[in-house]
Amino acid sequence: MRLLLLLVASLAAACRPCPVEVPQVGPDGGAAPCVTSADCLRPSATLLCATTEDRLRDCVDCVGRRCVRFIPEACP
Repeated sequence: MRLLLLLVASLAAACRPCPVEVPQVGPDGGAAPCVTSADCLRPSATLLCATTEDRLRDCVDCVGRRCVRFIPEACP
């Protein structure tokens, strides 16, 4: 039974999405500046990242004073 639980836990961990970081582009073609994630433009279905755990979903965040969108994809 313990072996089965370990197997299920390892499979669940392997299926977690990996966030891909996509820098947002500003009107001038450079990085979109920000102070908080609320400053970043986002598509209607995209969330604001409140925690690093949110980055496992489609969200935008202010990282190093630039807007970044995190898109979950399958881990390699």
